[in-house]
Amino acid sequence: MNLPVYDAVVVGGGFFGCSMAVHLAGRRKKVLLLEQGDALMQRASYVNQARVHNGYHYPRSLMTALRSRVNYPRFLNDYRDCIVDSFDMVYAVPYRFSKVSAAQFRLFMDRIGAPMTKAPPHVKKLFDGHFIEEAFQ
Repeated sequence: MNLPVYDAVVVGGGFFGCSMAVHLAGRRKKVLLLEQGDALMQRASYVNQARVHNGYHYPRSLMTALRSRVNYPRFLNDYRDCIVDSFDMVYAVPYRFSKVSAAQFRLFMDRIGAPMTKAPPHVKKLFDGHFIEEAFQ
């Protein structure tokens, strides 16, 4: 029996798995892309609602956030045609049920050198002040 031979096997048909498979195939590699679901890009890539996640949405890992911030310009360059960035990004920190306070989030962003300012009053008032401690852009 003759089994197919591959130069690479990529496990996972989400955004990064598909990107890696296309990259390797472009280098004339024979690639097998494995996805457990019925279709590609249907789990985390779909559920993230097409957001470009900066890696510090939930500030759990300083190293992950720092790497994400440092590599973000490269990601933007590689996928420029797919990204809509003509809007402000706002991060609202709630008083309760959050793993971080507004002060902790500010310190975290300062540590990784990520630009951030308090959201202007017209943006902050879009949130219920009884629930949201602070909103940042």
